Amino acid sequence: MIKFWKHSLLAVALVVGTVACGDSKKPAPEPNIVEVARAAGDFTVLVGALEATGLDETLSGEGPFTVFAPTDNAFALLPEGLVGSLSTAELTGLLAYHVVAGAVDAATVVTLTEATSVEGRPIFIQVENGTVVLDGRVQVIVTDIQASNGIIHVVDAVMVPGNAFPSTIVGTLAASPRFAALVGAVEAGELVEALSSDNGGLGFTLFAPTNDAFEALGPVELTLEQLQAVLLYHAASGEVPAEVIVTLSSVETLEGSDVSIEVEGNAVILNGSARVEWVDLQTTNGIIHVISEVLIP
Repeated sequence: MIKFWKHSLLAVALVVGTVACGDSKKPAPEPNIVEVARAAGDFTVLVGALEATGLDETLSGEGPFTVFAPTDNAFALLPEGLVGSLSTAELTGLLAYHVVAGAVDAATVVTLTEATSVEGRPIFIQVENGTVVLDGRVQVIVTDIQASNGIIHVVDAVMVPGNAFPSTIVGTLAASPRFAALVGAVEAGELVEALSSDNGGLGFTLFAPTNDAFEALGPVELTLEQLQAVLLYHAASGEVPAEVIVTLSSVETLEGSDVSIEVEGNAVILNGSARVEWVDLQTTNGIIHVISEVLIP
């Protein structure tokens, strides 16, 4: 069964548009997507951005539309000043990338591998450990909030068109709750500055374990040096895209040891068991490949 996180928005969605008891013979009109989002209270940044670009009028129209709606917390994870630095056209494209034409409910979403956004590019869909993941980094946390002109699915991070994120590796990871455990480890390992550098112009390749990967590992006590060794074992100097990865038998890491690479059908496996779940997330100082397990030197 697909799991979706509980959220107070479910209650809001059920209450909004409910016909009040009384003597009125005509029921109140069901609210549209923008009205539902505005009433929920957790989408103030999204609603403000829609109003700033004029997309609020579009999403108040007949539709139907499906909106993957980032919460205020999702926007707060973005690098400071990023949204404000976008032109109206860029912001419009960003928002349109969160919208799909038609009403696509959760039962349909989990059967898809991609859905074409109104922006024009596809949103890629995976189901990992019972959670719907978009573009390898954004998790769906509430589904099927109904509006008169479509459906809202709530997401925990802001999606970015083109599989490219306008921040460093660390900033990109920090903008997605799916990598909270990894970001915490990088901070504890005092490697934020190092992995935010441009590595002398070479950049980095990072194999990024998800929260589920850390949870499967269980509690581990490490010294600072041991933690740094484990984290550096997930990083390589230079940008190594997926098209190169699949031609290699191993890659040398910053820790000094190699990570083995096997290609089994369409799957890329590291060290015999860690599956590569998403590839080529481009950042300003390198590439991120998402993996299913924590690698151990």
